[in-house]
Amino acid sequence: MDELKKILNIEQFKAVTHKKGPALVLAGAGTGKTRVLTYRIYYLIKYNNVKPVNIFATTFTNKAAEEMRERVASLLGKDVKGIWLGTFHSLILRILRRYADRVGYSSDFSIYDREDQKNILREIMNTEGDSINFMLHKISRIKIGVDEVQNDKEGDIMIKYNQRLKKSNAMDFDDILLYGVYLLESHEDVRERYSSHFKHILVDEFQDTNFVQYKFVKLLASKYKNLFVVGDEDQSIYTFRGATIRNILEFRHDFKNSRIYKLEKNYRSTGRILKAASELVTKNKLRVGKRIYTTKKNGEFIEIIEVQDEREEAEKVYEIIINEKRRFNDFLILYRTNAQSHPFEEVFTIKNLPYRVIGGIHFFDRKEIKDLLSYLWAVVNPKDDISFKRIINVPPRGFGKKRLGYLEQVASKQEKSLFETLISLDDKKIPGMYKKEFNNVKKVFKFLLDATGKYDVYDVLDRLIKKIKYFDYLKTLCKEKREYEEKVSHVMELLASTKEFCSRSEDKSIIAYLSSLAIKTDADEYSEKQVVVPLLTVHNAKGLEAPCVIIAGVEDGTFPHKAAFDSDEELEEERRLFHVAMTRAKEKLYILYARSRFARGKGFLEPSRFLFDLPEDTYIWNKKPEITRKIDFEKGDRVLHPAFGIGKILDIYDGKANIMFYKSGIKKIVLEYAKGMKKI
Repeated sequence: MDELKKILNIEQFKAVTHKKGPALVLAGAGTGKTRVLTYRIYYLIKYNNVKPVNIFATTFTNKAAEEMRERVASLLGKDVKGIWLGTFHSLILRILRRYADRVGYSSDFSIYDREDQKNILREIMNTEGDSINFMLHKISRIKIGVDEVQNDKEGDIMIKYNQRLKKSNAMDFDDILLYGVYLLESHEDVRERYSSHFKHILVDEFQDTNFVQYKFVKLLASKYKNLFVVGDEDQSIYTFRGATIRNILEFRHDFKNSRIYKLEKNYRSTGRILKAASELVTKNKLRVGKRIYTTKKNGEFIEIIEVQDEREEAEKVYEIIINEKRRFNDFLILYRTNAQSHPFEEVFTIKNLPYRVIGGIHFFDRKEIKDLLSYLWAVVNPKDDISFKRIINVPPRGFGKKRLGYLEQVASKQEKSLFETLISLDDKKIPGMYKKEFNNVKKVFKFLLDATGKYDVYDVLDRLIKKIKYFDYLKTLCKEKREYEEKVSHVMELLASTKEFCSRSEDKSIIAYLSSLAIKTDADEYSEKQVVVPLLTVHNAKGLEAPCVIIAGVEDGTFPHKAAFDSDEELEEERRLFHVAMTRAKEKLYILYARSRFARGKGFLEPSRFLFDLPEDTYIWNKKPEITRKIDFEKGDRVLHPAFGIGKILDIYDGKANIMFYKSGIKKIVLEYAKGMKKI
């Protein structure tokens, strides 16, 4: 125990050595929450004689889980075999594979990604575009308990969507959580098995858990009540994914005998950065409350810089990177929305500055990667029609719409999947004009089935690529040599991924590998080892840090996003998001805003309201504008708002106005920040 007192500060030590029962650790940005979780696991194993197999610990990313596992193993001087350490999805998936039959699936079920889900909806809705994206978002929010079905049409689409998933022996990302909860709730023997087995439950980033995840850990901790959660209400930024700040604010209410620990000493940021970020977030009402401090020096001033437009913004960021004379991977370039990356990509490309967009086109979403993975999904899950249809004619083998249509008719009559129908189809029953193509496809899949029974995932994939002459096929797709070489490099990277997986995993099967890919997150793409400038949204920067952080696009309507203007709770989340962005910086922080932006149309943009809440002794502002705080609107006034148009003020209270806008309905507007709204 003395070793822990030397390594941990007093706040951390108290949390790590918590005895029994529920505990909530409120850990501000940079206060060492990962350290506390790591040493908590170490403490349980070394000093409490808890076996690793009896610990269930969930983190926000697979990368964080691996780093924590390695750190615990290093502390103990031995591998922590058996410990359940990973993301919610990865850990629940392990349980579902074992008890899939209890929820109406076979253990080889597929996990559909966003593109697969869209393909199902296209067939159901017979449409394209935004309506597909909207419905996909809606289905997800219904599944995690945030929204409800609004009408018969939505209900009908959702029923058909779920039926298609079940028929294909497939789940989507949200289903993993839902079926996990259903399994524990509806099957007492399963709940008893796991609630008895896991004597300690640890949860990282607790403020970002949703209703379903919280329900799962409560069921898992129902026997021993040893639920140890770490989070920060000031970093709750995923409401759009169903996360609810309520889980952390009401933890003490849900668990009456819980202990609360606060980590308030920041080890990451300099004094000025921390003071500005802390002062900003105190404007929020939805918080437990803590005061973060640091013993570091004040450090450099935050620099707030005005630019004319997004092009000048990108040029300025490039100039900052060059002038800072740091390594490229010592930066984080952050922005509010994915669309803001384009000007930076253009400027950095022209100036030969190496960069990588985190959360852009995902590696596993690229056509060449998706093709090969679809082959693997199709062979391990014969009911997966979506994957099968994707690759039935890749590379082209004459299996076009007519032949596929015939196969679908036979499959429908036999009530089998396309793959099952193809493999079992009697050669005599295949029309003569289709026989050649059908037999060619059957040979490929019989070869694949045979290889799957003999080899690990690396060998199967390597043999498949050669069998179907995939590199030759890629040549036919590419007009330029550079494009072809890029696609080949992606395929080789996939092969390397399977080889690395086989080298570190006991289970080297295709299904084990595919399952590990299905639960990857955007944050797993980031690596400090890559000597490139990372470009990413603030949401994707959660858990990251860098010596120098540049936040771009900090205008009202961009950050905070204009969609949050009429909701106090949404505006508070935007403020938390900006707090998260600021606290990624260790030594230097730049904040840029533009006076105009092509995507925002004509008009003169104002710097973000958040900038005016920062303490003046923490920043240097190159062109600080005057801000008018006078409120001269009255009830009954007709007004013109730059975003919502013409409206009438219904009432005014606490510096806010309820305004009936003729086109967009009633909105709640904070008058202090209603820049551009005029009486008419």
